[in-house]
Amino acid sequence: VFEMSNNLKVISSVYEGDRQSALLDFAVFGYEHLVNSNIQTAEIYNNMAVSKILKAQKYGNSIFASLQLPLVLDQSSIMYEASGSKGSGDDAKFNALMNDALENLDKALKLDDTYWPASINKSLVLLGLEKYGSCEDELNSKAIKSIKDNISTAYIISEIQGILNYSKGDATKGKPLFAAAIKSGSPTAHANELILLDKKVDPDWNKTPPAIDTIEKWNGNLVYKGLRDFRTGTDHVIAYNNTKAELLIDSVAGYQTFELRQKIGFCAVQKVKIATNYDNSNNTSRGLKLGSTANELTKKYSNPPLKVLGTLFTYWLYPNQNLVIRVDDNKRVAGWFYYMIE
Repeated sequence: VFEMSNNLKVISSVYEGDRQSALLDFAVFGYEHLVNSNIQTAEIYNNMAVSKILKAQKYGNSIFASLQLPLVLDQSSIMYEASGSKGSGDDAKFNALMNDALENLDKALKLDDTYWPASINKSLVLLGLEKYGSCEDELNSKAIKSIKDNISTAYIISEIQGILNYSKGDATKGKPLFAAAIKSGSPTAHANELILLDKKVDPDWNKTPPAIDTIEKWNGNLVYKGLRDFRTGTDHVIAYNNTKAELLIDSVAGYQTFELRQKIGFCAVQKVKIATNYDNSNNTSRGLKLGSTANELTKKYSNPPLKVLGTLFTYWLYPNQNLVIRVDDNKRVAGWFYYMIE
């Protein structure tokens, strides 16, 4: 359930509008199921909050809604949202979702006051709610102080501080902070600074429906058709089944399959299927395998239109192939999964 919810958050980055919102809701359904099953961890509360923050952006009407937020989705994966234009301007929904997220993050920090992903995300919620003093306090919390000297996460703090100062109207302080974040390796600091300066045109690559890839296949068919036509076996596992959705788990040819069916009625997404590779001997249709280098990946699939960055690995998203590939810190393929929504 936890893995499926995390994967739903990842693929939501490919979509926008009602479809993205539905995928984020589905991710939350899984986290809520775990909490209701008395599996309450800081990671679950944190990840539930991430989905709600991103959904809140749909309703925000400030510059905050256009930013590519450096949110942290556990396991220690920094989730960068390819956000579109500003939201619909529904302040009530925006505030409700952000306050729900804040409550989840406080629960995570109550379980572990050194849990830095929740503290990072809390600072962003406070920033979005324009509680700038509280945001500064959070950036000096016990949890965040513990990672300030960690080179792989320090740039996140600089970037948030940069956004904070620009939001307060102090570009003089914000500019060197963005420069430090860029120098330390932030892939989004430059774009976010341009957005804050009102110089950034939002990317629209994901507004065009992806072309069908006729080479990439799963289970003997084109990926979308293969997943769509796959029938979960009678011996499947029911991960959860409640009034909102049911999640079924099965396996075939070295892949674990997840099928989520929503029960909430009219919705932009009715069903999601994901097939995650668990067999070390499997290859993709283009011959990619576990342990392949990032250079080999680029030669076979080109550079992806979207990457979701993390401290342990990076998700490379290929919408044309309905494929997500994980690349580890050694720049080698650590896994992949196929997906379809309808």
